[in-house]
Amino acid sequence: MVQEGTALILGPVLDLEGEYGAGVVRVDKEEEVITLIQNDPANGLNTYEYHPAGGN
Repeated sequence: MVQEGTALILGPVLDLEGEYGAGVVRVDKEEEVITLIQNDPANGLNTYEYHPAGGN
């Protein structure tokens, strides 16, 4: 994903309530985000949320 330019930022977030990860990806369609989540090797271990952001 990084080499393809899809993943812009990926990393851990340290929070007093617990640790989790966050990422920023660039895709053209919502279906691409869903595919990324479905193909993530950690899928099933983690929960996911995604939120669209504006911009071109």
